[in-house]
Amino acid sequence: MGADAGTETLGALRLLLDTALDAVVVIEAEGVITGWNAVAERTFGWSRVEAVGRNLGDLIVPSAYRTQHRDGMSRYHASGKPTVLNRRIEITALHRDGHEFPVELSITMARAPGGILFVGYLRDISERRAQEQALREAKANADALAAEREATLSQLAEAVILADSEGQIVFVNEAAARLHGTARLQVGPEDYSASYSLLTEDRRPYPSTDLPLARAVRGESVSEARWRIRRPDGSEVLALGSARPIYDPSGKQIGAVLTAHDETDRVEAEIALRELNESLEERVAALAAERQRIWEISKDLLVVIGFDGFYRTANPAWLDVLGYEPQGLIGTRFDELVHADDVEATQRAFERIVQGKVVKIWTSASGQKVALSAASVGPAFRWMMFFTHQAGMSLSKGKLKSSFASRRRWKR
Repeated sequence: MGADAGTETLGALRLLLDTALDAVVVIEAEGVITGWNAVAERTFGWSRVEAVGRNLGDLIVPSAYRTQHRDGMSRYHASGKPTVLNRRIEITALHRDGHEFPVELSITMARAPGGILFVGYLRDISERRAQEQALREAKANADALAAEREATLSQLAEAVILADSEGQIVFVNEAAARLHGTARLQVGPEDYSASYSLLTEDRRPYPSTDLPLARAVRGESVSEARWRIRRPDGSEVLALGSARPIYDPSGKQIGAVLTAHDETDRVEAEIALRELNESLEERVAALAAERQRIWEISKDLLVVIGFDGFYRTANPAWLDVLGYEPQGLIGTRFDELVHADDVEATQRAFERIVQGKVVKIWTSASGQKVALSAASVGPAFRWMMFFTHQAGMSLSKGKLKSSFASRRRWKR
């Protein structure tokens, strides 16, 4: 190489040292530093004056790697072929204060009047490594949280389906898979209904855009919606569920969640109970109608007496047997129609009934004498026998029956 070419090379190296954005270190073949720019000073803590003339391996190579560095230099001298030229590698460097830090290194070779020079370009990548480590840790934490979330959601009895911000289904827990008979992922809102065979309650195809999860993807919250699911095996269930959007801490929507459960058994039980109630109501109505018919046509005297002793209602037989209009008896005390000879015994029997004691029949040896209506023709009293039972806590029902089995006589 001529003197002019060598001078030109040195001039280019000086310009490179002065303008480079990376730390630039120039060494000769034996490893002695001949060039050291300002960025190198800031990066390694040595001034140019302190660095030039020192051996590179002693100055910025950590002690743990110096043997490896010397071996590499020896191989170069033996073969004349450097092995790390023109490519980027990451190594550990040593700062003046003793701390080690990662750098990215690339080496080129230049020819100068004094021989071969190696130009190293070094960049401190500590910040990048820290960011990469933080990213790895964040990803590991996110993966752990996702695994924990998936494990938790998988154990829930409720069916849970998660969609991302675009509405694509990204998670289906075991309960949801059992409920639907399938667990299809990466299904978009427009395909929810067809992919999962979803129907309205009256078994029409459910428009996908109206489904709770699709509405939640659009930012709505839906509570206690019902729909039918036709499983791949042909069975059908009725589902009850809710859906809502999912937001990150900044308030941005990042997805939506649907929770649901099988309502089939409960709804079928409700229907059966409703049908049973309707049947019971019909039977009760029929029994009430039959009871009313008996009340109307009975030839026995039927009466309802309150615990206060006053007639509440009476059947039509009172008019036929004793001549009293049933409506006119309401408000009359039960003992007003009893003969004076029987009032005391009748009152005692009534008191026992009010106390909850059973008095099925009360009468004297010859029966009870009950007054006829003043409008009746014939004797003033008729002999009667009384049959009673208590109804609840408010009324005592009395069945007053003509004593046709015993003597029938009118008392004048």
